[in-house]
Amino acid sequence: MEGISEFMKADHGELDDVFESFRVVRETDSKRAKILLAQLREGLGRHILMEEKVLFPLFGERKVGRNYVSVADLNEQHRRIKELLAQIDKDFSLEKETEDSEAELEQILVAHDIMEERTIYPWIERHVDGAAKKKAMERISEMSD
Repeated sequence: MEGISEFMKADHGELDDVFESFRVVRETDSKRAKILLAQLREGLGRHILMEEKVLFPLFGERKVGRNYVSVADLNEQHRRIKELLAQIDKDFSLEKETEDSEAELEQILVAHDIMEERTIYPWIERHVDGAAKKKAMERISEMSD
């Protein structure tokens, strides 16, 4: 079974690819863009749920190295990500400009992914016992189906 870090990083990559594909086709193929945007909303919603229900409870609030990592801050970023996706979807449906919301979303996603990939996932891999990691990975796998 693949590890939590590898699985979640791969999911970040897939979601980034969907977002980039949406951005590439939104001006030329609105039908395809709408499908991609729906995939992005569903995928990010699922990913956020896996983190908030499975991974963040394992991590808690803690100092890692010189950085204090706040799950509350990460949850707030999740809330903003969902807001921006809803705004992009609404504006795109109304044929309004979405570039500003897309740029903000990209900025949040990049910083958020770096924090998770460099701090949270590795900490879980190193400090959570094997049985708890296995159970977490099973729950994540179930949620990803």
